[in-house]
Amino acid sequence: AIDSSLAIEPDDPDRLVLKARLLNSWRLPALAVEFYKRAMEIRPTPAAAIDLAQILLRESHPEEALEMLLRVLPLMQESVRPFDLIARAYTELQQFEAADSHWSLAEQFSPDRPAVLRSRAKAEIAAGRFEVAEALLAEGMEDDLEAPAGFLLLATVRKMKRDDLPLIERMQSLLAKGGLSRKHAVDLNFGLGKSFDDLGEYETAIGFFDEANRIGYELDPKLASLGRDEARAFTDFQIDYFTRERIHEIQRDGLSTDLPIFIVGMARSGTTLTESILSAHSRVQSRGEQSFWPERAIEFFRWSSGPVDLNHDLAIRFAHEYLEFLTPGHAYPGSTERRH
Repeated sequence: AIDSSLAIEPDDPDRLVLKARLLNSWRLPALAVEFYKRAMEIRPTPAAAIDLAQILLRESHPEEALEMLLRVLPLMQESVRPFDLIARAYTELQQFEAADSHWSLAEQFSPDRPAVLRSRAKAEIAAGRFEVAEALLAEGMEDDLEAPAGFLLLATVRKMKRDDLPLIERMQSLLAKGGLSRKHAVDLNFGLGKSFDDLGEYETAIGFFDEANRIGYELDPKLASLGRDEARAFTDFQIDYFTRERIHEIQRDGLSTDLPIFIVGMARSGTTLTESILSAHSRVQSRGEQSFWPERAIEFFRWSSGPVDLNHDLAIRFAHEYLEFLTPGHAYPGSTERRH
């Protein structure tokens, strides 16, 4: 119905935004961005700008996200301005003075200060300022002692020690009380699993991890729907399709570039350390662990029980976007990405 109405009125910004939101909900971010940008060119609106900025920040385009937000800022009352998104963009751009002032405004106008602290902590982690993130999360836990999401982030950024047992026990008591939403129960179980793993109590840790996964599968049955036969068939397809000859064939139509430097390995195998060592060189830029290709794979590579459809032209287009994503406006000879 939306496509039909757009065929009649292709420049209707409201329909373009609605189409963009649908595409984003279907995990097609690249296509969603196109429709959002078309809508913003016709009639900039705060809602469209905020939606678009959230995608751009998730895709590690803070400069473009900031530009979109600043365009619509005069159209909004101060109390509803997205200071948290603006602050996040400044943080990821490592413009920390501007970021600090906007984080303060976000705290001032938000009814949920711990949520702002958690958002800021995530941004600081992305910027590599782990000690700042840890301090923020510890502060947030004092303000909101029953914050499973904050505890999960804190457990992620900090290696838990015996000194943290009072906090860990408080979170266990919170979990035992019940009454949590399933999302919060997932967060708390994962956080406790990570904590006991740090403490070397592996049997206890795996119990919490298993419970987190069990609830997660209830929340999204698709996570548990992949059977062994389907996984084997998909793996067999990749082996059969990507032969040495076919790789040479598609390579001729690919891009001539030395970028990126992919660092691939199992979790906790030293990929972060390897990336840190490489990116310490002045001519190498770190891009962290990105979701660019996993989120776009569904757009150019479709596979189910039927025939495989691999859209090579679209993959090449995304490859161009990926290079721009890695080094926007820069000429780094090397750029790293981690993938587990």
